[in-house]
Amino acid sequence: MRHLQLGCQYDGLELSLYRKLVILILGKKVTLLPCALRDLPKLQCLTLYCKCEGLDLSSCHSLEDIKLGKLVTLLPNSLRDLSNLEHLTLRCKYEGLDLSSCQNFLTLKIGKQVTLLPNRPENIREHVLFVDDIDSDTDYESSSVYDIDSDTDYELEY
Repeated sequence: MRHLQLGCQYDGLELSLYRKLVILILGKKVTLLPCALRDLPKLQCLTLYCKCEGLDLSSCHSLEDIKLGKLVTLLPNSLRDLSNLEHLTLRCKYEGLDLSSCQNFLTLKIGKQVTLLPNRPENIREHVLFVDDIDSDTDYESSSVYDIDSDTDYELEY
């Protein structure tokens, strides 16, 4: 199986045996086990609106696109060593997002429940967006977008 999309009720989903999985999309009715995505070497696109506490994505080295809804809580350092990551959208709770190893970002969208560490690489400039309010699981068309090179304080936690 290469593509899985679930919107139905499913408690305790565990996917670590699906090593050929490339795309995973899980809706709000799914409860994902924290270790469910361990060792998925081919996973490239991940969209989670489901409930999951203590998620660690550090072993999913092929991830290019991550979208995490507000029902997800990430473990510290759970986004480390993701050198292929280009698009990151975080509505979830995450303390201490470290961007220092992120070299390939095209877009970055973060909500109020994410705190950033101050160390970010100099090459994260042109395409990175910090979004002030992405608490709903809706489209971002109406959200405010900020320029990270500006000297203005946007009340983001660094």
